[in-house]
Amino acid sequence: MTQDATWWEIAAFQCAARNQTQDAMLLAAGLDAHVWQQRSVQLAWHSARLEASEQLWLAVADGVAAGPDGALASRTFLTALHQTQATSPPNAAPGSVVRAAHDKWQARHLRPATQGASTTLAAVVLANDQCTAINCGDSRVWRLRASPQSQTVTWLQLSKDHTAWETLLAEGHAIAGQQSAYASIYGGLMHCLTLGHTSDSDVHDDADEDEDEIGRFAEPEDYPKLHVHQSRVEGGDVLLLATDGLHDCLDEEKRLALWNSESSLAVNVRALRTEVVRRGIPDDCTVIACRRLEQNRQTTF
Repeated sequence: MTQDATWWEIAAFQCAARNQTQDAMLLAAGLDAHVWQQRSVQLAWHSARLEASEQLWLAVADGVAAGPDGALASRTFLTALHQTQATSPPNAAPGSVVRAAHDKWQARHLRPATQGASTTLAAVVLANDQCTAINCGDSRVWRLRASPQSQTVTWLQLSKDHTAWETLLAEGHAIAGQQSAYASIYGGLMHCLTLGHTSDSDVHDDADEDEDEIGRFAEPEDYPKLHVHQSRVEGGDVLLLATDGLHDCLDEEKRLALWNSESSLAVNVRALRTEVVRRGIPDDCTVIACRRLEQNRQTTF
């Protein structure tokens, strides 16, 4: 029995806090792929049709300002990721594809002048009704699902922040919701992708599962440290990826208030961008939102 093709709609934006953004984003549907790194861009794609054998790759990356060239790090890593996924077998574990992209990135771009250049990553791989979310650093992936009984939307974070604060929470040394009472240093990154950093025997993948879990990848326990989450996607679900310019600017309460389940994907993404801009764009911000359409349903923005 063969599976039917699936339909997806995509909307995205980038906005920069300064003249040059350190964020980058990747959208790759079948053979069509683009990497963006622009000061200001808004994208609204018509629905994309994926055959059962095709994958949809979405990713955002945030170049780390403390490194020598964050903009180069984010852009070139996503370029390496696209080149790697485009030539990988369809059944390749997404985490292994990210690792292969990391090796390609190191080989092509590690130079004395780029040593230490770093970036975060949040990526989603969609195939049929399966979603794999992968992240390293503090860029995030959420699944948004509307309640059938009301117009409320639940934001479920599929990614895991690799920050000192999250480490404190995991070890029981802090209480969720009290981060503002701690020094800002606890929001610092514990892990990201770095040119010149190729191995660390003390780090390994962690993986999540939810009620829709359909399997867990067996990944090699080495650098880079990736968080991998796999689940099923239902019709109407939205996968939203963002660099920290979104969640550091708009808290959960504000994001919930801005997202209207009755509005189109493009309208909701535009509402997020408008609010970030209204607040002065404190940090570079990149958002990609993708919704699985009901079977055989097509839309335009």
